[in-house]
Amino acid sequence: MTRYGARIVFGLGVVSILALFAAVGAAALTPKAGARIEAQVIGLVSLARLHDGVPAHITMHDEVGLDAKARDLRSQGPYRMGLRAHHDELPIWVVKSGSSVRAFIAIDPRNGCDLALLGPATFHDVCHGSLYGLAGEHVGGPSPWTLDELVLSIRGDIVYADRHAVLPGQLIFR
Repeated sequence: MTRYGARIVFGLGVVSILALFAAVGAAALTPKAGARIEAQVIGLVSLARLHDGVPAHITMHDEVGLDAKARDLRSQGPYRMGLRAHHDELPIWVVKSGSSVRAFIAIDPRNGCDLALLGPATFHDVCHGSLYGLAGEHVGGPSPWTLDELVLSIRGDIVYADRHAVLPGQLIFR
């Protein structure tokens, strides 16, 4: 074989090896279909832990950006409010009513303060007094919005929240 022919064979070998490494790397880095679906959601609570009409308080540590996403979606309207002081966790109120389950971000959409349970059926903004019912509706106080809500799904006995989607509170008055 000539020197020129040896270079061509060597070059083709190098190109073949690089193509093989690229294909293996791409296959390894491409998420599997099932894994992608699971990465979209995070388990919140077992249905067995929920009692009809009794809110369950849950703290999420992985999805702290959902409240900011809701605030950004709300800010497309006439107001931009809802900043909060703590950013390392996301408090959630989960409410079961019959066969329906809803989860609300436990932060007042107006001022970013925590929502506590006031009596058996009312969420209370601990800073300024806005009140919300168990369906997230505004029932009193200065807030112009309903509560921000997580997008849920139920599989088996587990309630899951979408990691990337949130339903921002609706403006109820100006």
